[in-house]
Amino acid sequence: MTHPNRFNSSQITKKRILFVTVGSTLFPALTNLILSSNILSFLSQSMTELVVQYGQGDPDCSNLTKVHQSLSVRSLDTEGQSERIMKTGLSKKSEGMEKVGKENGEEEYEYEGMRIKMFRYTNEFSEMIKESDYVVSHAGSGSILSVLRSRKPLLVIPNQTLMDDHQSELAYELSKHGYLLVTSVDNLLQGLERLLNLSPNTLEPFPEQDRTAFKNILDDTAGYT
Repeated sequence: MTHPNRFNSSQITKKRILFVTVGSTLFPALTNLILSSNILSFLSQSMTELVVQYGQGDPDCSNLTKVHQSLSVRSLDTEGQSERIMKTGLSKKSEGMEKVGKENGEEEYEYEGMRIKMFRYTNEFSEMIKESDYVVSHAGSGSILSVLRSRKPLLVIPNQTLMDDHQSELAYELSKHGYLLVTSVDNLLQGLERLLNLSPNTLEPFPEQDRTAFKNILDDTAGYT
């Protein structure tokens, strides 16, 4: 698919960052698709940096792999209470996806001029959101609320493999109110196109002063009211 009105990330003068997060969950359907050549090629036309927090799973870069390295990565758990060593298979490809460095358990790659940062967990979640221009998130209520409070454009991808579907209900309810966009894994590319082409003021700002707004929507979707 070609996008004649877009430009390569090497030509972008202003830094543009997309942050993808799955929290502490296992959501390989999302993280693997984000790292597919089709999605990366699309993102590299308008983003300078892609940041992927991939949670419990290990990212699958096999479709981009020519050289595979198994690395020991030191990382903090989600609460920052303990440090652990883990094995993760991360890859590079001489054409397109090239490894450029590793720091503090963070893997860095480059794809067609777009920097890609990948890590399992972070203790700087709020700062990551603040530094990003756009966010793609699983449908966890904590992640959603953090992004809504930051006023960053948000695309939510519910994990359809979860037994409890309240996350999907919450995401779609918030979308009805105009606070965020929501789509499925199967329609990720179309969802990203909508997110990155949002006109100013398309999404409703989440009410800062009304602290009960999110709780009321959450209670409604969970059947508490």
